[in-house]
Amino acid sequence: MFIETEFQVHLTTLTTMFGSCPNDPGIYAEHLQDEIDSSTPEARAEIAALPYDEEEGDKTDRTTVFLRVGDLPGIHSHVMKGFFKSACGALWVVGGTFSSKVRAYKKRIDTLIFIEPQIIPLHPADNEIKNLTTYIDKTTGQVVCVRPLRAETAKGPRVALARSEVLPPGTELTFKMIIVGKVPKLWRETTKKTPLHEELLHEWLSYGRRHGLGSWRNAGWGQFTYEMKRLTPEPS
Repeated sequence: MFIETEFQVHLTTLTTMFGSCPNDPGIYAEHLQDEIDSSTPEARAEIAALPYDEEEGDKTDRTTVFLRVGDLPGIHSHVMKGFFKSACGALWVVGGTFSSKVRAYKKRIDTLIFIEPQIIPLHPADNEIKNLTTYIDKTTGQVVCVRPLRAETAKGPRVALARSEVLPPGTELTFKMIIVGKVPKLWRETTKKTPLHEELLHEWLSYGRRHGLGSWRNAGWGQFTYEMKRLTPEPS
């Protein structure tokens, strides 16, 4: 039996967070099929969590949304693993960071780090969304933002409208992070058999103040602060 180390992580958003899942189940299944088999129970559960309304499909299927956990919005656990890869990839080229010392970081994250639950509930705050044009969708009751997207094409510049569900700053989420193997507290305590350590995890999560979650994260949306609590005793 192998050793596992568990942490509880709590995130609080600093800026508005945009939904990133296409609401049309057909499009979503096609997107999943590019990555994994969309017929698996896990993939079907993810598709079933979309808030798609057949009667309003012509309108809502053009919206990027959050998944649903009961009445709450949510994100899939793989979003957090993707964030860890993005954070480590960015910091890997920065000298003096713990991330720059990690070899094959994508493989380490894919095979050693696991997030529970599969769909993480988001608890929206009762805060105002500023600097964005939003309205309440009458069908879903969710706050929606419509914004222009400009693209340079072979026929010249084109402008399209993007429509997304949004959640205000102060939105909170909590999940469990399970890491296979021992996780030392400090980098100097690591070995080839214990490549991950708490200082590295803190470094990745701290990066969330600059590069967050959801759509438009490169523009500063979805940034967050964090709290991390170790649930498994430190290795002796």
